[in-house]
Amino acid sequence: TGRTPVEELRIVGRAVSRPIVAAAGGINLATIAAVTAERPAIVIVGGGVTNQPNKREVAAKMREILRQKENEHAL
Repeated sequence: TGRTPVEELRIVGRAVSRPIVAAAGGINLATIAAVTAERPAIVIVGGGVTNQPNKREVAAKMREILRQKENEHAL
């Protein structure tokens, strides 16, 4: 499509009346903030963690980003 996964997520989220969408694929430390800004109900991270030598550290950083975004949206 020529669009990034985040752009696709934004389009889908705006196209449905109850935006309960999941995001998967291409999610890593460089993209997770942009993905979570679109407020998907589910975020699936695979290779963004499993392909890293420091899996535990990367997963912890991602979890922190997710928690921060969740707190921002709760305000």
